Amino acid sequence: MKNLIIICITLLLASLQIHAQDEGDMKAKFNDMNSKLAKMMLDNDYDGILSFYTDDIISLPSYQPMVRGLDAMKKAQEMNKNSGTKMTAFDLNTTDVIDAGKYFIDIGTYTLTMDLPGMKMPYNDKGKYVSVW
Repeated sequence: MKNLIIICITLLLASLQIHAQDEGDMKAKFNDMNSKLAKMMLDNDYDGILSFYTDDIISLPSYQPMVRGLDAMKKAQEMNKNSGTKMTAFDLNTTDVIDAGKYFIDIGTYTLTMDLPGMKMPYNDKGKYVSVW
């Protein structure tokens, strides 16, 4: 009986370590993808940005209406491109990863700086985000 308890505890600890490694690996992958996305946003690479999304995207931009679907996202990006707004700094940082079975949930923080038409000083923003992958 004592050996069985030791084996069970060992297996439990091993599974927790494997799960922690998986979460750490996913956190690193999300941070890598977020770095690529941030670079695309700074470069105004709208086609590259769109490649991150599926047809059923739901985006919840701050201070804007909800965007549903890839076509609506393309229109929103076109409006942004034509607005004269220029993003000059953008950083995303994954703080938490949740394994939801079929999906992973990426929770994190962001900071950004934009030049806006008609404003002498850059606009700085910081906040939080949730992405479902």
